[in-house]
Amino acid sequence: MGLLFFACSSDDDNSNTCNGTIDPQFFAELKESITSCSCETSILKGTYNNETVYYKAITDPLCYTQTHYFFYDCKGNLIKELSNEESNEYDQENNRTNEILYTCEKK
Repeated sequence: MGLLFFACSSDDDNSNTCNGTIDPQFFAELKESITSCSCETSILKGTYNNETVYYKAITDPLCYTQTHYFFYDCKGNLIKELSNEESNEYDQENNRTNEILYTCEKK
């Protein structure tokens, strides 16, 4: 299962600037992608390389999966696909400080 990440740019290019919020259409698409959860799955907001990122993650402690994150900016543009090792390192450094925006409870 792939995980998604999103980030807002701090560049002067206003096309990707979201002022700390996620694009509503993109957020709706993320939620739709995790509607039938066999494991609790969440959409999270975090920080990667000093940018706000959005991504999906398995947050169910009873489900063991290999972590593989996809970070997206606030508009839904792919910022970075992390390897399994990079994803695990990110979790160890940031997981407790990331904000859960939505959770699909397992069915």
